[in-house]
Amino acid sequence: MEEVKRIWLEVKKIFGTEPQLVMLSSLSPMAIGGPGLRFRASSESYLSDILRKLSKNKIRYVPIGGCSNILCPDEPLEAPIITLIGDFCQIVWRSLGSGVMRLGGGASLAKCVRVAQKVGLSGLAPLSGLPGTVGGAVRGNAGSFGQSIGELVERLYLLTPEGREVVLERAELNFDYRRFTLPKGLEESLIYCLLIKLKPSSSLQVAIEGNEAKRSRELSQPKGRSLGCFFKNPPGDSAGRLIDSLGLKGLKVGGAIISDIHANFILNVEKANQKDVLELALKVKDLVLKKTGLKLIPEVKIIDSQGLEMSLD
Repeated sequence: MEEVKRIWLEVKKIFGTEPQLVMLSSLSPMAIGGPGLRFRASSESYLSDILRKLSKNKIRYVPIGGCSNILCPDEPLEAPIITLIGDFCQIVWRSLGSGVMRLGGGASLAKCVRVAQKVGLSGLAPLSGLPGTVGGAVRGNAGSFGQSIGELVERLYLLTPEGREVVLERAELNFDYRRFTLPKGLEESLIYCLLIKLKPSSSLQVAIEGNEAKRSRELSQPKGRSLGCFFKNPPGDSAGRLIDSLGLKGLKVGGAIISDIHANFILNVEKANQKDVLELALKVKDLVLKKTGLKLIPEVKIIDSQGLEMSLD
């Protein structure tokens, strides 16, 4: 806790009134997380300034959009978080060529789906109903119904921790199942904008596709406080099916429980904390490995109090 206080005081001394103190639980759809410092960057110049100062003072940061796929620590978070707002939420499609959309990293993925439908561009409809921001969706290569956002990305705009702009073209991007890896040397860069390529269609057809995806998701997935599917699907199988086949629906640790509707969802039903969720997820992972020989890998990003990504091993 002393180290957290030291870093927070140092950040406040560097930036003055920014950043704000927030409870991460108020940002998370799972309502889990302790206190942290948050920057809300609204322009490229301001974001570059933040990154340069943090880098110069060797202070790690954590980019957080909708927090829809991040399991936050219960303890105070040492690393300040950065959320993109303002200019970074823009969605542009005019004058960019047929089917091309320019999306700010802080833009709501749901809003992007609605705009694509309105202007008759097909490709985003399978992602209808997914939460979070575009930047977060790219970092996790979010997808549904056989479609991932990485398949649509043509160009990425990054800012390095030193505030330097880098542009990556399609051929330089390494997307995998529920994963995106930045090139060597750019791992800590922040995605602030991207271009995607969609197919011209009719608003009616895109609306039909989106409504079908959304309806299917609503029928098969539970409501409540969760981060969506917790584990990645193993090749050729379904994590939810494997967990369900072992009779683990309803398994509970503290305030966290395996959904009785979809076994790959962990719900916060009674003021669960990160420790509850991790203990429950580890139990599920160990049982699946013991019974089937398959190792489940979290789809959710788990971060510790230093802002570092944790494994479930």
